[in-house]
Amino acid sequence: MKKFLAFLLLPLALFAAAPEAPPIKPIELWGTVAQVLPEGLLVQAKTNSMQCLVTGHPDQAALVDNAEILIWATEAGRYQYTDTAGVTRTVQKYQFKEKSKNDYRR
Repeated sequence: MKKFLAFLLLPLALFAAAPEAPPIKPIELWGTVAQVLPEGLLVQAKTNSMQCLVTGHPDQAALVDNAEILIWATEAGRYQYTDTAGVTRTVQKYQFKEKSKNDYRR
C-alpha cells in the first residue's frame, strides 16, 4: 500500500518542482502619442509603425496627442477599441515599467 501511495505522490512532487516561468523582459518603446484614452496611451510606434496601448504611464494626465515618448514596457496582452469610423481594432497592450539596474544587462 505504501508503494502505491508513493507512486501516486511522485507526479505531484515533480509538478511542484517545475521551474518558474522566466520574468517578462521589458522592451524599449519609442513612438508618438496618437490619443490619450482613459485606459492608457494609444501610441504609434516608430520602430515598426504599429499602434499599441501603453497603460500605467506616470505622466499620462500631462501628455497630449502627438507627444513623443521613449519608455520601457512589458507586454500585457491585447486591447480592443472602436475607432471613429466604427471599426473595431485590436492592438498590442503594454504596461509601463520603471527601468531598474537589471534592465541594463543584455
